[in-house]
Amino acid sequence: MTFLENILANAFGNMLSSIFIPKEKNKILIKVAPESIENKEIVITPVIPQENQRIIQAVHSLNDRKSYNDLPLTPASICDNLRINDIEKIAHILEGKRFPDLTFINQFSEYYHIDKDWLLTGKDAPFSNHCFSASLEYALFSLIDTYAPFEEVIFFSANTPPEYPTAIALIKGKGDKYDYRIIHTSCFQFSAHSLGSGGRSKLKTFYNTIRRCIHTSAPNYSGRLIPANEYSELIYGKRSIHTIRYSQTDYRCEDFIDITHKDDYSNQYELRYGQDFIEVQEIIKEKIESI
Repeated sequence: MTFLENILANAFGNMLSSIFIPKEKNKILIKVAPESIENKEIVITPVIPQENQRIIQAVHSLNDRKSYNDLPLTPASICDNLRINDIEKIAHILEGKRFPDLTFINQFSEYYHIDKDWLLTGKDAPFSNHCFSASLEYALFSLIDTYAPFEEVIFFSANTPPEYPTAIALIKGKGDKYDYRIIHTSCFQFSAHSLGSGGRSKLKTFYNTIRRCIHTSAPNYSGRLIPANEYSELIYGKRSIHTIRYSQTDYRCEDFIDITHKDDYSNQYELRYGQDFIEVQEIIKEKIESI
């Protein structure tokens, strides 16, 4: 190489090193020399794949509002649950440094009951696979009977008077706390004013569905009154039943099926739940007596 060639090679090398200067791990600092005297700095940050982002979101969702006795999900606990002997692999997936393979996605989806289609494509929501809707009584009964046996029923009612729309959560139990079903339909409510004639006739379906659930799981059933936004997230699979932030005990569904007012506290139903509650009970009572 001639003396002139050496000079040109060194000059070219110095130029490259001045353009690309390492700044931080996984980041590159590019110095640009515009026409003005000041240099501009552009930081390029690697993009985390969407599949990793959804797994991270699912873990955050499952960790949200965990009880004090329930340890949060970590790379170590996920390895233990899924029987994977590679904590570094899980840590890298949660950090976006390693793309999750299909085997891991299948394991993660099956154990934590996260919607697999959502994990792969982003379609629907993390807990969409838990949510079912039907309007016909036989279809609702089929959902309940197919999922049985289950250990617990929770009636989630949105705190939006006078309708108080309600969804029914069937919880499998038996050591699988992530396995549950949400059943909801438009007639699951405690007011007839917003329903047409067809909807009013389906109130008996609501009554019969509550009875079916209670008789299948008795005596492990309870009611919860929750904010409207959390109710919406629950029935559309955006929120797990384990991450409801605010709730209060509610006996609405239990008292609702006492249409003959045999309970000692039945004289307080109107005071507790309003006139709409009593009217719906009367509608159901007429439907049953007309059969």
